[in-house]
Amino acid sequence: MLAMTPALPVVIVCVTSTAALDACLAALDANLPASAAVLVADNANGDPRIPTLAQRWCQQTRLSAQYLRCEWPRSRARHRGELLAGHNQSDVVLLDGDAVPAPGWLQQLMHCAGAHPGIATLSAWSNGNALTSFPRFCQDNPLPESLDSMATAAARLGILELTELPMAQGPCLYLRGEALRQLGGLDSDTYEALGAEADFCHRAASMGWRNALCPSAFIGRSEDSQPSEPTGEDLHRLAARWPEHQERFARFLLQDPLRRLREQLVERIAELAGENQRGGPQGDLFH
Repeated sequence: MLAMTPALPVVIVCVTSTAALDACLAALDANLPASAAVLVADNANGDPRIPTLAQRWCQQTRLSAQYLRCEWPRSRARHRGELLAGHNQSDVVLLDGDAVPAPGWLQQLMHCAGAHPGIATLSAWSNGNALTSFPRFCQDNPLPESLDSMATAAARLGILELTELPMAQGPCLYLRGEALRQLGGLDSDTYEALGAEADFCHRAASMGWRNALCPSAFIGRSEDSQPSEPTGEDLHRLAARWPEHQERFARFLLQDPLRRLREQLVERIAELAGENQRGGPQGDLFH
């Protein structure tokens, strides 16, 4: 009997700026399988160029693409909560509109999720300021000059070793459909922004699920980093519901459990550069 190929997750692109969205959609067109479904979700962005850009891309791409624009702007949590509520029958990927995914990113995330069925959320390496930033921890880093090389080096790390995160971070959030159905999605009644995603991760962990880094996937960020953790009222509400949140986050920062994986990724990059030099000139991976 032939093994069934797992269904591709729905990729939901949450629009930011026009220039960033153009780069993000171009990367998706180049790197996703033709059968992939993409929803370009516009939270009533004020830039009048975005609807034209998004609609034209949806018409021209080889992917199964749809553009959805809100009539009025919602909070980040409510917008994403509504999007997830309509796509909880399968795994879903929330992708910030300034993301620039490296080749093979979705396949690596799917492979990781398939090999570790207890995972509720997956994050990927990124150059943005977050727990999963590379090469410098929790700092803005330049976008790799060659995303192809970055993807190859990350893939060589494999997926056997997973590091759990206190909350999902970065420009990409891979959500398992089963966890979404069990946990009820994002709590957009309590939170306005990132607190809803952190709360989901806490609820997942309390039910025995895991929130982890996929070490074999890299997803760049083309713009300056957005906030990577809850702030303001979201943080107060999160601390009231989950008193251990700030301690877990601080402990992760102090212990830096991703250090060894970052060092291994640097080694894989150096190995790849040496192989490329033997076969031809190779520039630096980062600007």
